[in-house]
Amino acid sequence: MKVLLVGGGGREHAIAEAVARSRKNPELYAAMSKKNPGIARLCKDFLLVKETDPGLVDFAVKNGVELAITGPEAPLAAGISDLLWGAGIPVVGPRKLAAQIEFDKAWTRNFMQKYGIPGLPGFKVFRKGDSGTDEFIEELGDVVIKPAGLTGGKGVRVMGDHFDINGAKTYAREVLKNDDLVVEERLIGEEFTVQAFVDGNTLAFAPSVQDHKRAYDGDKGPNTGGMGSYNDAKDILPFMKESDYEDAKKIMRDTVVSINKETGVPYQGVLYGQFMATAKGISVIEFNARFGDPEAMNVLPLLDNDFLEVCSAVVNGELNKINVTFKKQATVCKYAVPAGYPDHPEKDSVVGIGDVKDALLFYSSVYEKDNKIYTTGSRAIAVLGIADTIGEAEKKAQAGISALTGALHSRRDIGTGELISRRIRHMEELRGKHGGETRICDTMENETKIEPEKDALLAKLERMMENAPENSRQPLIELVNKRKVELGLLKSELLPAGYKLKKRGARAKPAPQAKTGKPKDSKESLRKIAMGVGRITETKEAIIPHDIDVKDEPLKKDKKPLEEADSYKY
Repeated sequence: MKVLLVGGGGREHAIAEAVARSRKNPELYAAMSKKNPGIARLCKDFLLVKETDPGLVDFAVKNGVELAITGPEAPLAAGISDLLWGAGIPVVGPRKLAAQIEFDKAWTRNFMQKYGIPGLPGFKVFRKGDSGTDEFIEELGDVVIKPAGLTGGKGVRVMGDHFDINGAKTYAREVLKNDDLVVEERLIGEEFTVQAFVDGNTLAFAPSVQDHKRAYDGDKGPNTGGMGSYNDAKDILPFMKESDYEDAKKIMRDTVVSINKETGVPYQGVLYGQFMATAKGISVIEFNARFGDPEAMNVLPLLDNDFLEVCSAVVNGELNKINVTFKKQATVCKYAVPAGYPDHPEKDSVVGIGDVKDALLFYSSVYEKDNKIYTTGSRAIAVLGIADTIGEAEKKAQAGISALTGALHSRRDIGTGELISRRIRHMEELRGKHGGETRICDTMENETKIEPEKDALLAKLERMMENAPENSRQPLIELVNKRKVELGLLKSELLPAGYKLKKRGARAKPAPQAKTGKPKDSKESLRKIAMGVGRITETKEAIIPHDIDVKDEPLKKDKKPLEEADSYKY
């Protein structure tokens, strides 16, 4: 099988190795901006080109490529998947409309709100040039500032980690000069990632992974693209509960179904969900439309199946016909980066590679010249240890990293018992303070559900909604959700704070906001709504259904998603 790989980083080297292991007699071609020596050695031919250049489609056609795999996010945002499909080449990587789930954070939050997808933190979207961020930051009190567009994992900044409240206000105003912006409540807990192959309907899930964004040991220093990651020899991480993983899978399934409804385009490729395990359950930090880097290195070497068999099932909508499984082993991945990374990295520095023993090595942002490897200024080389326990895998990874020489830096604490114990204690403390875990999703089909028809008004509203024409259902959906909040079936409204619903299906409009003074300390305060939005309370007897099935028209090419009919803009 002739395969095109788009991208030239560490994640793509891991994908290339997975392709090379296939029994389908693969013939690999690559399109990458710089020559990755690890990928190049596995290729029959490669093209050095910007990974968003449409010219790579001609390269694929010329070489008779039968399947393409897109690694990084930029080609997805540029519509390369659409162009390849248009040329008759199926792609593991979603089309542009579906890939918005990653490259437009404002679209994603509005989308999650529209479809009632659980795990949504309190947020507000600001468009380029808007004002009002200072007031909203004051309302929430503890925030995360997210530029809406792609930032390579380095644009998101967190209050308490990167700045105080005044710094948050300043950064928000700076971002709005050039980009849209999302201001969100800050979530307290532990992050984890779940990745899945998706064929438009079926999802095949990989084990949970935890990435480490901070540059230095002890989670100190600036954010990076990711300094390393680990997974355990089971689906969950040591600090997680099984329900965290099940809830994450439910959210991802709901997201795939809702993307199809919203855009009219099936999601085919890899979906990456980044979650925060909190005292009240899990919340969604973000979605990515591709494998993570470094998380791809953790899971792809553990894949039991033939990688190209899985990819073929993705593009043909046949994942339900195969059983995708992963070896029950632990992995630890550590990145070697140039000295001074990320703020002042040393470039064009020679890297020496000794005996990494039985660790796996993946080249990332390096180049080869005169048989020597040089740094480029970004993450250089990833080393992966695989073993039956995290501790054993960490020792292998550290031994591999120690075999690299040059002006390099790496984190020594990733995967160590000390750091993982800290994560476990952190979650135990959070859950202890709140009396244990609260489920946010209905994840078990055979569990008894509370029937909403027990409330006469809710039953009447739902009947009206079912019988209403498509173009007039939205006000009724809002009323249904409002009634569910009143009954305690939802912990907060799907509508943002400050909205009032008018009678007779009129569009919701914002309530006037006071220009001066502090927000009122009431149960309707934005802070309290932010703490609960999108989450479902689990009772001892039953779990509550969390959403309503809403059928929307496919997205038109000349219309921005959610722009015209979005009742949640504020």
